[in-house]
Amino acid sequence: MSRRLSFHSIWVACALPLAAAYGLSGRSAEAVRVLLDVPFGPASSNNTGTLAESWLFSGRTDEAARLGPQALELARARKSRGQEARALHILGEIAARREPSTRGG
Repeated sequence: MSRRLSFHSIWVACALPLAAAYGLSGRSAEAVRVLLDVPFGPASSNNTGTLAESWLFSGRTDEAARLGPQALELARARKSRGQEARALHILGEIAARREPSTRGG
């Protein structure tokens, strides 16, 4: 059982940055495929933020927008200022990429 849990942690740790890299390099289809295959355990501000960022870089702004506020909330609840700053950055990126009519302003 511990071997399975260990593999889960390793896969999540590798898959999210891999998906972000795919998205940044214009390989959105591969990024989405990796993200859909990631087995998530308990939410953490780091995983949630990385997932939001990965969805954003793969062109899925709506999925990123759903997770961004959750990452911010988790970071604030844990008083993790670094993760809070990262979540705010991701939320800013999401707002910048949205169509002007959906920015709320």
